[in-house]
Amino acid sequence: MRRFHAFRLSLAYILFSILWIGISDQVLLIFIGDPSRLTYFQSVKGWFFVIISGLFVLFLAQNELQKQEKWEVQLRDQAGSMQTLIENIPGIVYRTKATTLRPIEYISPSGADYLKVANNNGVPTDTVALMDFVHERDVGRVARQLDSAINTRSSYQLSYQLASSGPHPRHVLD
Repeated sequence: MRRFHAFRLSLAYILFSILWIGISDQVLLIFIGDPSRLTYFQSVKGWFFVIISGLFVLFLAQNELQKQEKWEVQLRDQAGSMQTLIENIPGIVYRTKATTLRPIEYISPSGADYLKVANNNGVPTDTVALMDFVHERDVGRVARQLDSAINTRSSYQLSYQLASSGPHPRHVLD
């Protein structure tokens, strides 16, 4: 994203420079006939170019920074709203690494309570893996489906029973 902004800024500067040089040279040739005066005004035109182009680049850079700051504020607001939603949703929300062991990196408060996972702000205090919570009967199928989704970079939908669901089986749609 930053490269795009730098490219846009550079492109605007190049376009401004081409237009300045092309138009100002034509204007000077129309109004100044004396070669000695033309040299003087070419120098003055050069100084004006340096000053005006510097102000132009400053304006563009400030404009880009303001856009970026506005975007960052919106992103923070959205992230805060999403975090509030995740913390209050009555379900299990988790994030795991796409590795064979599938360690859980984050678990929502309600998910941690339900699965009895000790955590510190959503980060499990002990190493726990997704497969620790899948019933032994479903582990192979779930692992194959996850591996397939990871390898093909596609979405997935899993249905499995939790490992320690007590006397009443608890099924999960993941």
